[in-house]
Amino acid sequence: MVFTNHPGSDDLTVRPNWLAGNAILPRAVQHHNVTVCLHRVPADDPFPFSHAYFPFGEFDEVLHVGTWWLARSGDGFVGLWCSDQPTRLDPAELRSTCSVAAWVCEVADTTRYADLAAFAEALSTATIAWSGDHLEYASTQGRLEFSWDGPLLVDGSAVSVEDYPRSTRRTGGSRSASGCGL
Repeated sequence: MVFTNHPGSDDLTVRPNWLAGNAILPRAVQHHNVTVCLHRVPADDPFPFSHAYFPFGEFDEVLHVGTWWLARSGDGFVGLWCSDQPTRLDPAELRSTCSVAAWVCEVADTTRYADLAAFAEALSTATIAWSGDHLEYASTQGRLEFSWDGPLLVDGSAVSVEDYPRSTRRTGGSRSASGCGL
């Protein structure tokens, strides 16, 4: 499991805390195997950042390529990108030091990519642009555009995010991103 959040507290006995819940919710969307989370945290917040739970030791293989952190578990792959090159702080945390940040997660498996290196090549060569309020990503699902106020656009067309079907069944050779946890 990989996910991002904005910590609510460093007291692990309350909710939201460091990893459970968000003190400030991101604007998030999922399209098939791709998830985008936009975090906007006031600079004077006690925790003026967002971070990701990325349990390095739980994966069979991990790569850091450019701005992507990628991992393999069995025949599944996960790639995590952040607009602010996140810092690895402990065995399971990547932290963005920016109070405004975008995170992208894409998942796939060996039916689409032969190995983690092939998945890493596909993601690390994909174009991502972040302006601080608008993200464009040339994903495996097409060109995704997402912002603080606008709809999700896929190849220029608005895609409804209402009543999105959440499923773990395989479609198009990859698992649903709902397993990504973002």
